[in-house]
Amino acid sequence: MSVVGLFIVFLFPSFAWPHVQNLGKHVFETYKLNEPAQIVVDGRLDEPAWTAAQGANGLRQLTPNRGAPATDDTEFYILYDRYNLYVGFRCYDSEPQKIINRIGRREEIYSSDWISFFIDPHHDHRTGYKFATTPGGIQLDAYRYDDSSSDSNWRGIWWVECNIDDDGWTAEFKIPFSNFRLPDLEKQIWGFDIERLNKRKREVSVWKQMSQAGRTTRMSDLGHVVSFSNIESGKLFEITPYTLAGIGETDEQTRDAQSAMGLDVQYNLSSSFKINATVNPDFAQVEADLTEINLTRFPTRVIEKRPFFVEGNSFFDTPLDLFFSRRIGSRGNIIWGGKMTGKVGKYSVGLLSSQTGNAGPLDWGSGPEISESALYSAFRVKRDVFRQSNIGIVYVAKELNDSYSRISGIDAAFTLPKNYKIQGQHAMSFNSEQGSNNTAVRFELSQRNFLWNAAVGFQRTAPLFEINQTGFLNKEPFRG
Repeated sequence: MSVVGLFIVFLFPSFAWPHVQNLGKHVFETYKLNEPAQIVVDGRLDEPAWTAAQGANGLRQLTPNRGAPATDDTEFYILYDRYNLYVGFRCYDSEPQKIINRIGRREEIYSSDWISFFIDPHHDHRTGYKFATTPGGIQLDAYRYDDSSSDSNWRGIWWVECNIDDDGWTAEFKIPFSNFRLPDLEKQIWGFDIERLNKRKREVSVWKQMSQAGRTTRMSDLGHVVSFSNIESGKLFEITPYTLAGIGETDEQTRDAQSAMGLDVQYNLSSSFKINATVNPDFAQVEADLTEINLTRFPTRVIEKRPFFVEGNSFFDTPLDLFFSRRIGSRGNIIWGGKMTGKVGKYSVGLLSSQTGNAGPLDWGSGPEISESALYSAFRVKRDVFRQSNIGIVYVAKELNDSYSRISGIDAAFTLPKNYKIQGQHAMSFNSEQGSNNTAVRFELSQRNFLWNAAVGFQRTAPLFEINQTGFLNKEPFRG
């Protein structure tokens, strides 16, 4: 498809396929609580509300006997009040003394039995969230986008407790709606599905989805939960100030004093649009990067863990890694930053700006004396087209006093029948004193189902295409 054709699809909503209203057979009705105090999260489903709520079961095996009933079934319940979602599971096990329940850190669930569920609050069949736990209550969560892509850096605020008994084990979740970008509707329908692993039997069972994209649960193939009404995200505005002060003394009896102050702000501009702002942020509480010995000629791609950048980072993803947020602040202190991310109708929008340099009186006595002063910017718009396809544009820039690095690109991803997918991107970089041989093209055709994954791709990077001031590319200078 030509660039002109892509823009036509991007600009005109009439090309979008209509939303299918047939909910199918897998529909579950929620139960509304009159008072939040009705549920105490202790891992035991013994409150009267759980008994009054309608439950469901009948999970089927995904492996090893695809489509057969689960050897140990699972019952589940979904309750809610105005500000919270409650999900309860009764995971039956004929031999509860053999339940595999290992100790681990957050997200280390895969060496134990586990239960997970997926929700799609926007009911757009593209985005959603995953929550999971083990019989010991280890937590795992992730944000899902573009149907089958996952952002495991997303962190929600939620609670879960579990309990092992003579019938198996139970799990009790409490998840505030403030974690989600909820649509502004009085009555809502969500996508929903369950996946459970009985590790000793090597059995994975699901409620609805049997046509997975590989072993990844697709947001387009979830079941549904209905009867949500008059729910609210709750948290509209959040402000987090901080101040630090300290003094140190060396062997030479000289004293070094330092002080710092800063501010983080979150504001829900609408039910699905959020603004984040920060001034001289403090990331001291963020987990340190793992030490890695790198003997290659290419840099290590470290994971983004800083809260300001993790929030909504997936809105800036593209096939070519044109925006890599860890570049911001790598050569200078972050003085301020602002970000706006969200979805309006069929458009996903991300806008970010951040200034690095010397924070001056906000960070007195700490940090390097020489700090790179640079202004970072990123702009991303992506439009949903057809049923599970999209097309987008991106612009990323780093502006310094005497130089600059700018990148622009257009990308598209089209999902075809039988789990085929075509995606690609064309990008150009513009740097100080750079020639015209500055483009990159990437194309991939893939097919993923439960039995195999297969892909064929093509990528050409011109010798003068350089993006490592703002993105990440394993490429030596002046080489293609």
